[in-house]
Amino acid sequence: KYEYSNAEENNEDSFSGRVAKYDGGGFVVLFQTDGSQESRDASVAKLAELRRDTWIDRQTRAIFIDMNLFNPVTNTLSIVRLLAELPAAGGVIPTLYMRHVGLGMMYLKYARNATLAAEVAMLILLLGFAISELARMRRLGLSAYFHTMWGLFDFSTIVLYIVAYGFRWRALDMSQWKTFPPEQLTFTSYSYEASLVVTFRNVLGMCAVFSWARLFKSLKRTPFMEHVFRALFIAIPDLLYFCGCFICVLFGFALAHFLAFGDEIYECRTLPSCMLLLWRTFLGQGDVVDLMIERNRVLGALFFIAWTSLSAIVLLNVFLGIIVDGYTRVANEYERISFGEYLQSGVLRPLRHVLVRYGFQTSEEEEAAHDSAKVMELLSKEMEEAAAQRQLSREQQARDVAELTKRKRKKQQERIEVLMQSVMSLTRETALISRRLRAAEDTDAPRGTDPE
Repeated sequence: KYEYSNAEENNEDSFSGRVAKYDGGGFVVLFQTDGSQESRDASVAKLAELRRDTWIDRQTRAIFIDMNLFNPVTNTLSIVRLLAELPAAGGVIPTLYMRHVGLGMMYLKYARNATLAAEVAMLILLLGFAISELARMRRLGLSAYFHTMWGLFDFSTIVLYIVAYGFRWRALDMSQWKTFPPEQLTFTSYSYEASLVVTFRNVLGMCAVFSWARLFKSLKRTPFMEHVFRALFIAIPDLLYFCGCFICVLFGFALAHFLAFGDEIYECRTLPSCMLLLWRTFLGQGDVVDLMIERNRVLGALFFIAWTSLSAIVLLNVFLGIIVDGYTRVANEYERISFGEYLQSGVLRPLRHVLVRYGFQTSEEEEAAHDSAKVMELLSKEMEEAAAQRQLSREQQARDVAELTKRKRKKQQERIEVLMQSVMSLTRETALISRRLRAAEDTDAPRGTDPE
C-alpha cells in the first residue's frame, strides 16, 4: 500500500537535521488540496487512514512535511519544510525550515523591469571589468599579474561573480521544466531551484564585500589615506602570525569544550559550534556560561575564566600592539599629508583653474603680482618699524650712557668728599696730638735754680 521511493524518484537531495542526515528517500504521501471543503475533508480522512495503518511506527526516524506558499502582494514564493525527528531514545525534535525567494528570480516573466535593468547593467559593468583585467593581464604577463596582491584580488572577484551568475542561470534553466502556478491536485517541489537562488544571493553577497574592498585600491593612492594603508600593510606579516596563534588557541579551547560538554550542551555538539560559541563569548555574549557552570562547577568556571583572560586580555592587547607598532613605524618613516592639504592641492587647484578660465576668479599670475605687492608693502612697513626701533634703541642707549656717567661722577664726588673729610679729621687729630706732646715736654723739663 505504501511503497518506498529513493531520493532520485522523489527529486530530493540529502537533508541534515539536528539528529542525523537523511538521504532523501522514504514513503511519500500526497495531500491534494485546492482550497475547497471537499479537498480538506479528503485530507482529514487520509490523516485518519494513516493513523489506522500505523504509518508512523517504531522504525520511523523523521517526518518531513513540505509545502509551498505564495504571497501575490510581494510576489514571493516561500518553501516551507517542517521536520519532526524521532530519535531512537524517544521524544520528538521539531524543526522549521523556510526559504523565501522572489518569483522573478526563477521566472523572468514575473521579474520587475527595474530589477532586470539593474542586473543587465551589472553584467555590462562586470564584462567591462573582466575585459580591462584581461588587457592588464596581457600587458603585464601572467607571472607579474598574479605576483601582485591586487591582481589576485581582482581575479578572485571576477571568478566569484562568474560563479554567482552560474547559479543564477542554473536556477532559471531548472525552473523552465516546472510550471508556475503548479497544476491542481499535484505537488511541485521548488526546493532545489530555491536553494540555487539562495546560493546565488550568498555568493553575490561575498562579491559585494570584495567589490567594496576594492575601493581600498583607489583610496590607497590618495595621499591622506596612504599613511593608514602603509601602516596596515606593514602590520600584515605580524597579523598573519597572530592569526595563526589565535586559531591554535581557539581550536584548543573548542576541543576542550567539545570533549567536556559535547553530550550535555547543544551549543557544544560539534567543533564548529564550539568555535562559534567561543567567538561569541569573546564578544561578550556569555549566554551558555551559566549552563556550563551548572553542568560542571569546576571546568565550566575554569574554561570561561581561562578563555576570557587569554583572549580579551592577552591576545587582544597583542593585536592592538601590532597595529600601533605598524602605525608608529610609518609615522617615523613617512611624512603624513593631512586631508586639508590634499583638498587644497588636489581638489581645489583644478577647480580654481576652471573658475579662472570662465572669469569667476583671477588668474594665478594676477594673484601672484597682487601677493608680491602686498609682500613688498609688508616688508617696507617692517623695515620702517625696524629703523624706528633701532633709533629708539640708540636714543635709549645714549640716555642710559649719560645716566651711567652721571652716576659715576656722583659716586666719585661722594668719594672725594669722604676723602677730604677723612684728611681734615686726620689733620685735626695730628694737631691735637702735637699740642699734647709739647705740653708733656714742657711739664717734664727741669726747673732752673739761682746760683750761690
